[in-house]
This record gives sequence, structure tokens and C-alpha cells, in this order.
Amino acid sequence: MFKIFLLFKKMDSKPILAIYTGYTYSFNPNDIHYDESKCSECEHITRCLAEHFINLFDVHIWSAGNFKQSVYNKITYHNNETYMEFQNKNTIEILIISRYINFFLSNFPIAKKIYFWLHEWTVQPYYNGILLPENGAYLFKNLSNNFNKIIISSEQHKSITTQWLNKSNNNIALTSQILEKFTIIPNLIKLSDFDIKIKRNNRSLIYIDDPRNNIDIVLELFQRCYRKEKKLSLYIITRQSSESQEELSIKIKDHKNITICKKSEMIEKLKYCTFLINPFINCKPFDDNVIQAITAGCIPIYLKIETLTNIITDDVGILIEKSDDIISDFYDNIFKLIYNKELKIKYRNKCLEFASKLDINIIGNIWIEEFKK
Repeated sequence: MFKIFLLFKKMDSKPILAIYTGYTYSFNPNDIHYDESKCSECEHITRCLAEHFINLFDVHIWSAGNFKQSVYNKITYHNNETYMEFQNKNTIEILIISRYINFFLSNFPIAKKIYFWLHEWTVQPYYNGILLPENGAYLFKNLSNNFNKIIISSEQHKSITTQWLNKSNNNIALTSQILEKFTIIPNLIKLSDFDIKIKRNNRSLIYIDDPRNNIDIVLELFQRCYRKEKKLSLYIITRQSSESQEELSIKIKDHKNITICKKSEMIEKLKYCTFLINPFINCKPFDDNVIQAITAGCIPIYLKIETLTNIITDDVGILIEKSDDIISDFYDNIFKLIYNKELKIKYRNKCLEFASKLDINIIGNIWIEEFKK
């Protein structure tokens, strides 16, 4: 058995596992500063993973914000400014750095094992609001010897990270040493979060808003679909500012059957709707929105990009090739499925089969096995 577990038995205490989450908001649900709408899926996934570790480790999480140390579900939450003080008084067995490379500009970490977790993209390359040179690639390369492993979510993610590093000049060329540190562990899902009974509306679409995208394209697509099927409805999930939501409300005021929903309603709406649509190209390699839709049995219909091919297969959803008439292509594929009950059931079953392999109990144990190496 793992040496740290022997140490745990001898000392009658658990080894410490620390997680640094950078400039993220406090995501301790007991904290007065906690705001679910400001928590990204990365934070949600991090908290789920931390909760999976509590039987084996004394788990601590650091994040931004002016709050006092507090405990929720056996996890201790800290303000970032306290990390070095804590480290000076304790022995850290495992340190997981979640995305934020700025950690090394403010701290000198000492841990038996250090993992840099990229989640589904490259590093968060900011320090006190300032963009680091080459989007953090220089710093990442220079610090790579400090990492036992670099955790990525898929082969496509590995390819994107490699390209990101190689975009810099020759001094940052990716070395075989860094490649050897890459370890694929898919992002997880907590299946129990989806254990809610909601009758599905087979004439409903859902779109998860992104300020980078032109929502007018989604509205135009919906209006075209609505002219053919008057029972069709569209739900737009947004976590934008109140000002942006007001702008969105003005845009949809003349459209029928469109509802704006909060991010906190997302799982409920994904369980309710039939299709998750996204006619845009800016998706992450292991897109959390797609994963949540699949877990809810909501069939994803997305524009085809390489980063999604490891998730949306022919059985799980539909990827549409980029063309000069994206709206027509999405329209055709929506109506290819909307009246075909058997085909929708086939897709939905495959979605749920895929999601079952990403449950926290499976992915969490993969992490634990990695710690033992």
C-alpha cells in the first residue's frame, strides 16, 4: 500500500492534499462570498474531486477573495494569501495547481508531489491582471521540472497544449521531457447531480450563452425552426452581467417561446430539453457544457471542430461541417431528429453510456492511482 497511507496509520492523521485555484472566487458553499453564478465548471469539478479525496487526505483549497479560513464537507478553504504560512507549518504530500501559473510568482511550493492540472485548456496566464509573456508559455516551460505530472483531459487537449507551447520561439520548443509529464485524466461528472426526475420536452432546444458568440445567429436559427414547429421552445442559459442580460432580453422580446435562464438552472433545463445547440467554433477540448448535456441525456448538435471529436461521436450527437449556410445545416439536422422518437432514444442511451465512464467515482480513483506511482 501507498507509503503515505502507512504514514497516516503511524501518525493517526491523514496526509495533506492542497489545491490552488488561482484568482477564482471562493467556492465554499458556506462562505458569505459564495456565488454559484460565478463558479465555472472548473471550480465545480475541483470541489467534486476534492470531496472524493477526503477519506484518504486532509484536503485544503486556496482561492481568491477576502474571507476567513472555513470548513465545508471536511474540506478546509483558505484565502490565497495564507498559502506560504500554511506550508511553513505543515508537510504537504500532494499539491494540485489548477490552471493558474501565477502561483509560482507568489509562492515557493514544497510538496512531495506536484501536479499541474490544465482542466480543458492551456494555463490561466495572468498575474494581478497582467498578461504574462507568450500567454504564460515561457513560465510554464521554465517551471516544468517542478511538476511530477501535467494533467490534461484528452489527446486533442494534448495536441492543443503542444501547439500552444510551440508557437513561442525556439527557446520554448517543447521537449521530450515535458511530453513525458503529460498524463490524460478526463474531466469528471458527478452523476448524482443529475438524479432529478423531469419530463422531457421533445420540442425544445437549449443554448448556453457565451459573450464571444453572436447570439443573433442562434435567434435566427430558432426563428426558422419555429416557423415550421410552433411548439418549439428555446432556453438560453446565461451567467453574464445584469447589463448583458438586459441587452439579451431586449433582443428576444419580439421572439416567442424563448426563455432566459440562470446558470443555476442549467442541469434542470438540460434534463428538460432535447437538443443542446452551438453553431460556433470556440469550444474547449473537453467541453464541460457538452459533457453536462450528454449526462442529462440532452443530444448535442455542434459545429464540427477537432476538439469535440473525442466526445461527440456518431452515436452520441451530431457534428456539423462548417459551411456557408450553417443555419440551414443546423435546421436540417434538428428536424432529422425532432420527429424520430427511436433515433432520439438511441442517441440518448449512447449519451448516458458515455457519461457513466466519467463519474466522479471512476475518475477520482484514476487520480488516486496516479498519486501512487
